[in-house]
Amino acid sequence: TFTDGATPRDNYYGRQGVFDLAKNPNGKDIHHDVMKFLEEAGLYLLCHVTSNEFNQMLKDTHPEGHDPCKDAEITSKIPFST
Repeated sequence: TFTDGATPRDNYYGRQGVFDLAKNPNGKDIHHDVMKFLEEAGLYLLCHVTSNEFNQMLKDTHPEGHDPCKDAEITSKIPFST
């Protein structure tokens, strides 16, 4: 969990952080935080189960120039069974 960034894109919650936030939002509107968590989690899932070519496309088309698969620290892929 990191929430001290200079810009909104630098602020995010990990699994435990978003769970704790959902349990106790302290009256705060948390939908942006939850949606950002879900978006990043979805990208990381794609990195785990898709080809290296698809991962390159994610990097090449990321609106902020990030490499989501590198950020996810992918060490092994788990392909879908066919």
